Amino acid sequence: MRDMRKDPRLDFGRAQARRFLSDLTSRQPPIRPELDRELEERFQQTVARRFPDDPVVGEELPPLGEWVGSGWLIDPIDGTSNLRQGLPWYGTSLAYFEEGRPVLGWVCDPARGEIYEAIAGHGATVEGMPIHLAELPSSALVAVARRWRRSHPGWRNHLPAGIKDRLLGATALELAWVARGILGAGAWAHTRVFDIAAGWLLVREAGATIYSSYGRGGDSSWAPLQTGDPIGVRFDLVAGHPAQDLARLAVNQVEALASQRHLELPRGLQVHDAHVV
Repeated sequence: MRDMRKDPRLDFGRAQARRFLSDLTSRQPPIRPELDRELEERFQQTVARRFPDDPVVGEELPPLGEWVGSGWLIDPIDGTSNLRQGLPWYGTSLAYFEEGRPVLGWVCDPARGEIYEAIAGHGATVEGMPIHLAELPSSALVAVARRWRRSHPGWRNHLPAGIKDRLLGATALELAWVARGILGAGAWAHTRVFDIAAGWLLVREAGATIYSSYGRGGDSSWAPLQTGDPIGVRFDLVAGHPAQDLARLAVNQVEALASQRHLELPRGLQVHDAHVV
């Protein structure tokens, strides 16, 4: 893996993240329904001018270019419903992939005026300040997505006493808060790649424990998205603070449920292969 700190896409991505932050910081309801598409279209046009060979895959528009393992993935507004209702839990997820893996990632938190950044192999930051989960206390709050709750009945019974769950409705932002230690852990089911690519890189670089159902060996490795359209890929993902390892408890719950129902585990979700990165 080459050093992305020397790639011009790093400064480009930083500038785009700052622009998205500015775009969304001052937004107040009512929010125009077409805002998501407008922001993604502008990003596509900007990439086409600066890096004409880079594909762009996002939530709102048909892909720009052909995906062959490298390119940009974007969700211009993650948590659109929250934004439209005036709830301060929404953001932008932007990631750059190389050889099928995320190597640069940004999550914008407009309500708090912050940008999270991750560079593969070189750590995670928030507003330029390094994040090291091992140096932070583990939060008693965990984010549990609605799809996870539906897919894994009884999940609450496997969490320790005193742990409180939250449903915030913005996957990228929840992952950023796990990376920062605001949330002790999170569990998400059937998420799309452009929702979690930047956040996955953030939690990995911050030192979280990670388990994914789309990966090799059930650990933090990312199964390369080499060909085809990554929009169709769905992930189950759990991540958490390494000290308390609430992520492992979530995976144990899935194993117990699968055993009770005589089901096969999702591809790659194997606890014995997992490790802390």
